Amino acid sequence: MKVVSLSLMALRYFRRYFRRYLFLFLALSFGYGIITVLTGLQAGMEESVYQSTQSHYAGDMVVSGRAKNRLKFQISDVEKVLEAVDQSGVPVHHSVIRTHFGDKGVLYFNGVAVKQRYVMGVDWENESDYFSRLEYSQGEYGQWDKNSGILVSAPVAEELGLVQGDSLLLEVETRSGQINTARLVVQAIVNDDTIFGYYKCYIDRDKLNSLIGLNQNEASTVGIYLKEGANLDHAARTLQESLSESGLDTAPLVQNRDELNRELGKGWNGVRHFVITLPVYLSEVAELLTAIQIISYFLYFLMILIIIVSVAVTYRLILHEREKEIGTLQSIGFHSRDVVFLLMMETIILFLCSLAAGFLFARLVIWLMGFASFSMIPSFEIFMQGGRLVPVFSLRTTLINSAIVLAAIIPTVALPVFTASRKPLPEILSGGKN
Repeated sequence: MKVVSLSLMALRYFRRYFRRYLFLFLALSFGYGIITVLTGLQAGMEESVYQSTQSHYAGDMVVSGRAKNRLKFQISDVEKVLEAVDQSGVPVHHSVIRTHFGDKGVLYFNGVAVKQRYVMGVDWENESDYFSRLEYSQGEYGQWDKNSGILVSAPVAEELGLVQGDSLLLEVETRSGQINTARLVVQAIVNDDTIFGYYKCYIDRDKLNSLIGLNQNEASTVGIYLKEGANLDHAARTLQESLSESGLDTAPLVQNRDELNRELGKGWNGVRHFVITLPVYLSEVAELLTAIQIISYFLYFLMILIIIVSVAVTYRLILHEREKEIGTLQSIGFHSRDVVFLLMMETIILFLCSLAAGFLFARLVIWLMGFASFSMIPSFEIFMQGGRLVPVFSLRTTLINSAIVLAAIIPTVALPVFTASRKPLPEILSGGKN
């Protein structure tokens, strides 16, 4: 009962002296808000990069067939690879088969040519979830001819002057080095100007296979989406072993782009199968992500330091103004520990109010940042979703941020509170030594 009474008393005191706490409330709210913005945007940028890479490579990890021929990307027996995936026991959510033509595809329209970095042959039905989530500037998923249709990116459509329904010419090179073309109809235009989607187009996989001289059971990659919570590294090791045991020529696992390039530089006959996880592809932007993290940590530390200094200076002034009140409480029977509890409860109430206000402030800052343009930063779109920075607020991160701020406040407040409660009563009531 005493704890409850003191807590209610602390709440009344906090309301009464809120004007004295106002600066501290604003400082804590601002500091916690900035910390929330930093951690939310950092997590959101990392999530956006991962999702963009996952969508581009079609999975959390891929089995990529590499051959020493003109096509470079080739799996000769897709069924055998899928059997190895099944036998491995890897927790697969679903698999995606794609044919990937390299950087020699060209789109022609009205005498204008645009080279494509990626010409992707896809199974429309198998990837319906992915294509239904894409943002289209023209067209809509499911409302097109999947056999003779093509999807192009909005920047390429603008460069060529394309609109939905236009007929264009796709030029590719066969595995024997011959030029082959196909007349395709623009079924939809994908609103994607990231480094992955800018010069990328999609057509039916069987159509692309026939153009470049692959059989229907051949492809370039088998993408694997894992079930939630699956261990990516363990799954990759297990799958690599299963592929090797099935008799397929399988390369050792690689951890980054440099190791992958070294393995690709080796010689072999036929097709060699590589199990590649997304972190290997993401190693290309690892340095940029690390730089963002370092800047975030520096600003995080700076905000904590500002909070500590603000609390230390302001709270000492508040206690100095309330010394006689503290002495009066002690003179009517309050023990020192009761005074300490009362003042610390006021601090906890201040902390909780600041958390709520800081989170609202963070949401406001992020909303305003949505109007900012980052077009001056090359390839920054990979960190954004729909042209905006999208934060990720997880319960774990929120609790960690709150705990760190609380850990910074409590010791800073506890020492002056303990000191004030231990001062001799006659000295406090007489307004003596400070």
